[in-house]
Amino acid sequence: MTMETKTNKAIRLFKEGHLKESLSLFCRFRIGFTKSELRTLQIAYESSTGKDAFYKSLGINTDEQVVNAINIITDKYIK
Repeated sequence: MTMETKTNKAIRLFKEGHLKESLSLFCRFRIGFTKSELRTLQIAYESSTGKDAFYKSLGINTDEQVVNAINIITDKYIK
């Protein structure tokens, strides 16, 4: 039995429509994303866990961040 890598699990969850769960993995990656991309992924994940009001209070459009996070993942891993 082979172990599923963190990357493969994150991609699988994303493809299955489990955005929150996949973001929770992607936002902790240290390789493959720029600092800016990681921040976008982190904000998108934290917004999905109920912290969107905090980011909105900082003037961050959380809906836009989620769309950007989806685009980042799609561009890098879904071809």
